[in-house]
Order: sequence, then structure tokens, then C-alpha cells
Amino acid sequence: MSESVDLKNASILFFLRIVNNTKCREKLTTNKPYEDDNTFFIFLLVIAGLNLVLNGLCVQIFRHPLWKNSAMSSLLKGLSLIEVFFGLSTLLHIVYYFIDITIIFDLNKQVLDGIKEMPSEIYTEAVKGRMYSTVVQCFLQWQMAFWQISRNWSVVLMAAYRYDVVCRPLNHVTLFQQHRVKYMHLLVILLSSIFTLPRAFERNYYICWPAGNIYEPGSKEDDSMKLKSLYHLCYNAIAYFLVQILGPVFCVSVLSFFVIRAIAKRRHFHKNRKQQTLPMRGNAPQKPEKLRPGGDKLVLALCFTFFLMEMPSFFSKIIQSLDDYNVFGKFANVMIYFDSTMNVIVYMLSNPTFRIVFMKIYGPYFKWCKCICGEEQLVELEQDPDKECKAVDTITRIDVAMEGKVLKHRNEMRRKSRDPSRENDASQDIINSHKQVDDIDQFANNIHE
Repeated sequence: MSESVDLKNASILFFLRIVNNTKCREKLTTNKPYEDDNTFFIFLLVIAGLNLVLNGLCVQIFRHPLWKNSAMSSLLKGLSLIEVFFGLSTLLHIVYYFIDITIIFDLNKQVLDGIKEMPSEIYTEAVKGRMYSTVVQCFLQWQMAFWQISRNWSVVLMAAYRYDVVCRPLNHVTLFQQHRVKYMHLLVILLSSIFTLPRAFERNYYICWPAGNIYEPGSKEDDSMKLKSLYHLCYNAIAYFLVQILGPVFCVSVLSFFVIRAIAKRRHFHKNRKQQTLPMRGNAPQKPEKLRPGGDKLVLALCFTFFLMEMPSFFSKIIQSLDDYNVFGKFANVMIYFDSTMNVIVYMLSNPTFRIVFMKIYGPYFKWCKCICGEEQLVELEQDPDKECKAVDTITRIDVAMEGKVLKHRNEMRRKSRDPSRENDASQDIINSHKQVDDIDQFANNIHE
């Protein structure tokens, strides 16, 4: 009886209930749960470990001095750190799950076969160990949930920052300053952990005494099923769906739409302006047109990848009551984990600074780096290895005073154009003003690259 009392005291600490009857023996399982899904869980184990390694490499790259201490580099570093913790919690959850399931299987089989013979004190300690194991499993599940939500809203921060850079006026005071970014990430992590805290206590576990098995009741006659149904409807089906999937996907989609529209308008404006100034410049040498800076490509590609990878999870939440939810839910989980892997590919393909730093750090270990990083960039890096390549977000660093001078010069030009006697001066001023605007564009593009 003392063993039962000890277990009862321990169960109060972990919010577990003791069932001291023979009915709970029917809950014991002799087959390993998810025995047919070993391939699926092994795949998740591999991809979680891969994400942990790749995002760890990204954190090391974003800490390199070639990345200036800018808001964009801080956002990317914070996102990679969150991805590291998300991959670590997923990896631990899967490994611990396999170990825990094996222990449960062996214990249940011995109990049902009647070969469980050991001193009562040792048996009590074994059941206490099962309690601790259950608590650790709940903790890891909570960790995985709030790191995933933190990851999703960190992508929203990236999209919001790019909207702030591209769509807001140059002279406005940005909220995404470098020293504020880490506090934004901490706030996202804190709010996510608070929101997902009920996930650690949403299941009612029972201890079958004296069998020692810990199980979760699934009978509709259970007194807590009505309350759990209301909880699943209000929290899991509505609130969790809005915060985890619908909110981030909607925000990223809307912000990316405005960024793409602003970039299209800017390209159209520059194209028309060059066509208008071409007759005035005559045979003057033309500056080669440069590609769009890597910052726009990086963030837009990151947002687009996030949108594609999260859509299966979006639909899986909608059809979770259907029979095909198990298959589609597995596919959605795979896409969520694969999204973390795609981040590294997006960084590598869209941003030259990332490729240069990758080559500088990991080039001696990977001979195929020269195929990823351009030869011209490698030559430039070898000639000046300490050159400070500015991060992709520093378009906001364009000197506002320079822009003010151009605007002032344009106003002066309009005033002169009203005087017919100064028509020639006005024409020359038009050319000079366009040259200054070109200098600003050139300065911005150089900063991006």
C-alpha cells in the first residue's frame, strides 16, 4: 500500500491519475504504436538532424564580420537560431518517443504475459520513472510547438522589415533598428511560449496500478471528454489555427504583395526616366543596368517558400476530421520540416554575401564551393579578404541629406525652367539632377551587393 501512496504523491506533482482496477489492463497494448510508420519517423529523424546542422552553419555565417551589424543580418541570425532550437526539439522529441515507446511495449508485454516479477519497491521506482518520462515527453512537445510558431512569426518579421524598407518613405524613422531586432525575437518567443503552454497539459494521463502503464483515455464515456472537446474546438481548431498558420501566411502574403508591387513600380519609373533622359545625354557613356539587389530576392524567395511549405499544414487543419487526415497530416509535417531546409538553399541562391562568407568559412572543406560562388567574387575576396561587404538591408542607409539635395535641386530646376532666358541652364540642370539620382541608385545597389 505504501507503494501506491508514493505513486499517488508523485502523480499529484505531474497531474496524473491512478486507476486501481483491472479495467485498465484492457488499455495495455501489445503492439508497438506506429509500427508501420517506422520509415516515416526515421525520415523525420534524418531531416530534423539535417536542419539542425544546416541552420547551425547559417548562424555561424551570419556572425561573420563580412555581415555588418545591420537589421537584416540580425533578423536572419535570429531566424536561424530559432530554426536550430526547432530542429533540436524535434530531434529530441522523436528520439525520446522511440525510446519511450520501446519501454512501454516491453513493460506491457511482460505484465500481460504474467512474467513481471520484481520487488515492489523496484517496481514502484520503475513506474515513477514512467511518470518522469511522460512529463519530459509533454515538455518536448510543448517546446516543439512554440519554436514552430516562433519560426513562423520570425518570417513575418522578415516580410514586415522588407515592407518597411521598400514601401515606406526614405526619411521615416524605421522600427527595425539593429538593437531592437533581438528584443523583437525575444518578444515573439515569449508570446509563443505562453500561447502554446496549454499544449503541455492538454492530455489526461492515467496510471494503471499495479500494471504500471501510463495511458491516455480515449473513451467517449470519460468524464473529461466534453471539456476536452470544447478545448479542442476553441483552442486547437480556432485559436491555434489562426496563430500558427493562418496569421503568418496571411501577413507574409499581403506584405510580399505590396513589396512586389513597389518594386515593379520602381522598375517602371527607372525605365521611363532613362528613356526620357537618353536624348538629352546624346553620346554620353551609359552606365550598365544592374540587377535587383539581393535583399529583395532573398526575402521574397524566403516568403514564397514559406507560403508553399505551410499551405499543406493550412489544409490539413481544415480536413483534420476526415479519414484522409492521417496521410495528409504526415505530408504537412514533412513540408514544415523541409521548409527549414529550404531556407539554406534560398540563402545560397539569392544572396552573394552569403555565398562569399560560405566560401571563406567552409571553402577549404568543400571543393564544389567554386561552382556556387562566382569566380569574380572569389578573386575579389582573395585580393581583399577583409573587405566589408555590407548587408542586403542597408538601403535604409542612403543618406537622407543627399536625397534632400536632389529634391532641392529639382525645385530650383523647376524655378529656372519658368524663365525662358535660362532655358539652356534648365536643360543642363535636368541632366545634372538625373545624374545625381543615378548616383543614389548606384550607391543603393552597391550597398545591397
